[in-house]
Amino acid sequence: MSFYEKLSTYYDVVFKTGENQLKFIKKYMGDRKKLLDVAAGTGNYSISLSKDGYEVDSLELDSHMVDLLEDKATGESIDMDIYEMNMMDIHEIDKRYDGVYCIGNSLVHLNGKEEIGQFLKKTYDMLNHNGVIIIQIVNYDRVMKNNVTKLPTIDRSQEGVLFERLYSRKDDKVIFTGNLSIIEENKEYTSHVELFPLLKEDLEELLKRAGFRNMKFFGGFDESEYSDETFANVIVAYKG
Repeated sequence: MSFYEKLSTYYDVVFKTGENQLKFIKKYMGDRKKLLDVAAGTGNYSISLSKDGYEVDSLELDSHMVDLLEDKATGESIDMDIYEMNMMDIHEIDKRYDGVYCIGNSLVHLNGKEEIGQFLKKTYDMLNHNGVIIIQIVNYDRVMKNNVTKLPTIDRSQEGVLFERLYSRKDDKVIFTGNLSIIEENKEYTSHVELFPLLKEDLEELLKRAGFRNMKFFGGFDESEYSDETFANVIVAYKG
């Protein structure tokens, strides 16, 4: 079984739905009801927000994640459109939304500032007037400044899983190594993924170029103040 097949099996154990994340999304979406979840994984946030009265569609590239998301939506009797596609193809969705969110460090899987800028412009174009985008990534200002080589291990040992997260540098990219340990199997699954270390000032400039205004940067979903030492970079930006 491949790393991502195994990860999809344990995804909801490793990446639990966060109350701070849900609270943050609901606060900044406000009365905007038609939302798109980009890089939705198994749909934890799509499903939770749908239950709270939002009209949420989901976009996810990995077919195993999509299968699980579809099963959840069916089991909860939730009517949502689920798009199995790369986020760079977001413009192929023939709909407009009040809000888009892309969390879980997903944006930096794109191949550099040019692609990220294109994605942000495509997202801007499909938002209704005064629409909002919410983005969350690792704070790469901290990673690059301090030469961070490891993020805190996600310890779900009581549920039989550990997820170790390692960083190394390669040219203008960061190599993310994920080690998924299944305790009962006494087996480890490993993946290496190239990420683009997007700095705050570059993201801010790309959002401006796409047309977004009134940007707010936070150090986490708890709305803590952003600095180059916070672990996360959480952004809210509005369509003018």
